[in-house]
Amino acid sequence: RISGAVRFCTVPFSCGVWVGLVGMIAVGVLVVLAGLLVVEHRRRRLLEAKLARSRQLIERADRLSSLGTMTAGLAHEIRNPLVSIQTFTQLLPERFDDHEFRTKFLELTLSEVERITVLINELLDVARPRHASFEPSDLAATLESIVLLLEAQAKDRGIEFKSGLPESAQPVLADQDQIKQVVMNLVLNAMDAAGRNGRVTLGLRETVGAVLIEVGDSGPGIAPKLREAIFEPFYTTREEGTGLGLSIVAEIVARHDGRVEIEERLPSGTLVRVCLPVLVEDNAGAEDVQVMIASG
Repeated sequence: RISGAVRFCTVPFSCGVWVGLVGMIAVGVLVVLAGLLVVEHRRRRLLEAKLARSRQLIERADRLSSLGTMTAGLAHEIRNPLVSIQTFTQLLPERFDDHEFRTKFLELTLSEVERITVLINELLDVARPRHASFEPSDLAATLESIVLLLEAQAKDRGIEFKSGLPESAQPVLADQDQIKQVVMNLVLNAMDAAGRNGRVTLGLRETVGAVLIEVGDSGPGIAPKLREAIFEPFYTTREEGTGLGLSIVAEIVARHDGRVEIEERLPSGTLVRVCLPVLVEDNAGAEDVQVMIASG
């Protein structure tokens, strides 16, 4: 009887202990998993922050690289009016009594100084790092403001550069500085492709629901198998190239809910088209960027 009573009492007691142990183990596992999730979440946030910082540094480096490429052209563009001003200044003491000469000197000096000021201010504006600021923008005015910089670079390279911009365009939601960076990258790439005595064009037109920025060149064109690869980071066909320019172009266009198209131009040359949606109330559902390949 005693042994049976002992067995009767210990069996329930043993089950209770096991249930308690299993419960404690389960709670412990949950605590560990929760801790791991917290650690993983913090690690991912840290990686995302580092990635965002790296992206900013890469864009900054690419922007400075583009500006460095344009420095020689700007030097010529600034030096020429300074030489004119210097020449008139040297002649002024001798011809001070000549009213016509003084009038011409004043007009030339004011116009040339204003041109130099515009060039320098635009260069500083493009180089200055800023946080992204999306606002309704007229791309015709945005592009017109950097045409002087692009013309100076084309002139220095011996390239015929033509821009066909309307007086205004439908508004798009855009960061104007980033759009300028896109156009500068595309035009500089087009100049590289066209080479000396080549031709580069910059145009802006509208279509249903979109504003199109088009950059064309008279170069040899892009092989079909390379058309998608050129948008990959660090891919370049030039020895001195970084391979970042077009990848940054694609990323910036993605932020604007746009797309990039490449069109072959016969008998030779390439047309790169950036399509940005016009500003409408239901534009929030626009699709992400696509790199589309067209031919013909």
